[in-house]
Amino acid sequence: MRRGDGPWLHVEVSRPDISQLRKQTMALAIDLCGVVRLIDKPITIEVVLRREPNVGDSAALKASILRFCKNEAARQDLASGLGFLLRTNPPPVEVAAALSADEEQPPYVVAMGSASEGKPERKVIVRVPFLDERAANVLREEARQLPKHSPGLIMLDVTEIPTVFQNWKPLVERRFQPKLNTRIGGVCLFVSGLFLQVPELPDALPPMRRLTRSRLFLPNPHADMEIPLWVQKILATRYDDPIAVGHH
Repeated sequence: MRRGDGPWLHVEVSRPDISQLRKQTMALAIDLCGVVRLIDKPITIEVVLRREPNVGDSAALKASILRFCKNEAARQDLASGLGFLLRTNPPPVEVAAALSADEEQPPYVVAMGSASEGKPERKVIVRVPFLDERAANVLREEARQLPKHSPGLIMLDVTEIPTVFQNWKPLVERRFQPKLNTRIGGVCLFVSGLFLQVPELPDALPPMRRLTRSRLFLPNPHADMEIPLWVQKILATRYDDPIAVGHH
């Protein structure tokens, strides 16, 4: 693309596949959240893990969660430095995936709740540390598609990569070197998706579908050819506000 008489900008758009690591982490978190069906009292529990459990840890971890539900402790450390359990009161309206003071690595977060007639509302939130380090391989493949004689921009749809903005920023910037990846003028990481916003009041409007979009632009200071400034300005603009797209 180009503006006026300016240089042509070559844009490569790609969406990395869901990694096997992400599938494993998601399956683990969902499995642990499943204990919510066995809880019979109103409670919200956060399971904060400092590492991914070993194969033999899962059953013991579920038992620890159920025992924790029966006492009144606010917090309980798990064995072998695995993490801790936290009783959250009042329950959070939104579940944040941002790094907390007790976590060294951005987490993959899954929350599962259960509420039915005659039974109290229960919720289990599981936070598992997650690091996807495929950035170097993805950039290597995309850089090959860029021309040598015009600016090149790589747009990566990273919606399916949890914690990507925290994890991939330093990984991408590390690949910007004076003699490495100089065809890449910059990389733009972006995510988008739909979620349901459920009204708090019974007589409010039906759940609204909202489109959430975010992006992070990383210019390459060592690029052979700089991305046009008008494009950089657009990509650097804050762009992370939810947008209503209709009702059910």
